[in-house]
Amino acid sequence: MNLAALRQVSADFCSEVEQAAAGQESSLYWLMLDLAAATPLTSVSKIFALSIGGSKAQFTWLEKTAVSSGSEYKISGEVTNINLPVFTSGDQLLAFMAAQIPSEAEYVGINFAYGAQQRDLDGLPDALLVAVKNKEHNFEGLVGKSLVQALHGKLGNKHTKIGVVNDSVCLSMAARAAGIARKESPVVCGVLGTGLNFSISPRQGVYVILEAGKFDILKISPSLSYVGSLSNENLDMLLEKATAGKYLYQHYNYSVTADQSLASNQPLTSTLQLSERAAAGDKLAQKVMADSASLIAAVIFGLAEYLGQKQLTIPMEGSLFWQGHNYQQLVTEAIAAISEDKLSVEFVEIPHSNLLGLAEIFS
Repeated sequence: MNLAALRQVSADFCSEVEQAAAGQESSLYWLMLDLAAATPLTSVSKIFALSIGGSKAQFTWLEKTAVSSGSEYKISGEVTNINLPVFTSGDQLLAFMAAQIPSEAEYVGINFAYGAQQRDLDGLPDALLVAVKNKEHNFEGLVGKSLVQALHGKLGNKHTKIGVVNDSVCLSMAARAAGIARKESPVVCGVLGTGLNFSISPRQGVYVILEAGKFDILKISPSLSYVGSLSNENLDMLLEKATAGKYLYQHYNYSVTADQSLASNQPLTSTLQLSERAAAGDKLAQKVMADSASLIAAVIFGLAEYLGQKQLTIPMEGSLFWQGHNYQQLVTEAIAAISEDKLSVEFVEIPHSNLLGLAEIFS
C-alpha cells in the first residue's frame, strides 16, 4: 500500500473514531467504562488474576506489598500459561474460566480479550459480550449477558468479588499505575498479538474500547478475501484479519498458492513461522510483515489526529508487536513516513501488564 493510500486509511480511521464517539454509524465501537467515581477497596490484600487472551490464558496471585511510597500489588508465585481451546459456546468459556479460579479466591480480576460492553456492577467492572463470534471462537448463549453474573452462576458462589475488563483497558490501567501519563492526560494503548485492539483513556478512571480490528474501510485484496474465506467470521473484523497474528501467515500462504514463482515456498502454520522466515531473509514474509506494520502505523496516526497529539507514548502488548521480526521498527518507520515526521511515538512494554493491571480494579 502506497503512502497516499495509508494516509487515507489514517483519515478514515480518525473519522470512524469521531463518528463512534458521537454515537453515529461507524465500523468501530465506543465502549466506555467509567470507574472515576468508584470507591477503592483498600482492604484487599490478595487478588487472583486471570488473563483470557486470543489464544492463551495466564493466571497468578497478586499480593499487596509495602513500598516506600505506600503499597503496590506484585505477582506472588508462579505465572501459569495455558493454550486456549477453541470455544464453541459461551457455556464452554464460562466452564474454562471457572475451572481456573481457586475456591479460596475472594477477589478475582479477569482480563478479557474479546469485544464487550463494559459497565459498573456493584462498584466493579462487568462485561457484556457484543458478538457471538470473535477470534474464531463462538460464544453463543452469552452475548448481551453479564459475564460476572454468569460466572457467579457457574462457580455456584455469589460472594466472590469479580471484576472483568477488556485487555486494552487492563493495559491502560497498568499504564496509569506505572505513571506513564498524568491523571488528566489521554493514554492510547494497543494490543497486537493473536488479535488487535486499541483503547483510549481520556483521563484517570475512564476507558474507551474501540475494537479497532472491526475497522472496515479497506480495499479487499485477493489475499484478504482468501483469509476471510477461512474464517468463521468471514470478512468481519477486517483490519484484524489484515494485521494480526491469527491471520498473517495465511496471507503468505495465499501468495505461495497464487504465484507460480513462489511454488517452492512451503506453506506456514503460524505467524511465528512467518516471523522466522522474515528473519531468514524471505522477501515475501518480510513484505507481509511490513504490510501489517504499515496499516498499524496508519491507525496510530489516525488516533493521534483524533486526539490532536503530535507526541504519544503508547503502551503496547502482544507477541506480534514485540517479538515479530523487526516489527516495532517497521511501525515506527511507517509512522514517520505517513505523518511526514509530524508525529513522534514512543512504544512502551510493561512487564506482566495483562495481570498487574487487574489490581487497579480493586485499588
